Amino acid sequence: MVKVPAAYSSQQCAQCGDRDKKNRKSQSEFLCLKCGHTDNADNNATKVIKQRTFEYLRSKAFLNGKTKRKIAIRKKAVQVVERPSLDSKGDVSPEIPATTVDA
Repeated sequence: MVKVPAAYSSQQCAQCGDRDKKNRKSQSEFLCLKCGHTDNADNNATKVIKQRTFEYLRSKAFLNGKTKRKIAIRKKAVQVVERPSLDSKGDVSPEIPATTVDA
């Protein structure tokens, strides 16, 4: 499967390649003002997309392939909380503040 741009395919003539929004008379009727080609608008657009696909394949641009995206990995800050320690009498010593460490 190959992706080709479908933009303006309903306004472009499959015969001569002329593109004009006035070529599309109605939702279903296509009439090229330059060469006089008439067709169902959807059929004409299908032919245009087919031509674009063949042009893309002939250009061999697909052989280059897509460049791979680099994925940025973010380091999350992890909060380390130490448990309060007991002193010799069994009482809780003053709290130790939490520290932040890069993971």
